[in-house]
Amino acid sequence: MNIISRNQIGIFDIPTKMLNGGETDTILAVMGQMVIVKAECLYTPDVIRYTAFSELFEPVECYLEPPRYDIQIVTESGGEVKIMALRSDCQ
Repeated sequence: MNIISRNQIGIFDIPTKMLNGGETDTILAVMGQMVIVKAECLYTPDVIRYTAFSELFEPVECYLEPPRYDIQIVTESGGEVKIMALRSDCQ
């Protein structure tokens, strides 16, 4: 089974200032782990909201709304970029 058949789908935001600020290496590292199926430009709060499939996301039932995630990006001392997805909609 793959990320799509397991329905490992989630929603996350990337601030537009990252796109405009030249942080393309960081964005490429994130996008390299995603299969984007929807992107929306939201003027308030000035982000691009993505819906994507990824191994970083937990599987969800197909009838449920995709959960929201905060993407954490850590650059380690050796220059390696580590990407984590933390659920932000848990109740």
